[in-house]
Amino acid sequence: YVDLVKNFFSFYLGLLIVAILTQLCCCLFYIIEGFGMDERYSMFTLCTVIYLYVICSRASQLKAIGEDTPTKLYCCGWDSLQD
Repeated sequence: YVDLVKNFFSFYLGLLIVAILTQLCCCLFYIIEGFGMDERYSMFTLCTVIYLYVICSRASQLKAIGEDTPTKLYCCGWDSLQD
């Protein structure tokens, strides 16, 4: 089950990254071709960069928590509890 969820979200995030990078490239093309730096392009670019940063930051935090969880569970003193 964990592998199924992992594969689904890996595909989803990969697709999302490709779509966002394609849109950023289109925005940069419009800016370079002289359509001007409209507030649409600047807001879209800013929001996209922030969105990518948040995704990567949260994924890094989740990975760190996932690595620490087994150690914390083992060291929490569960074996000294009385039945």
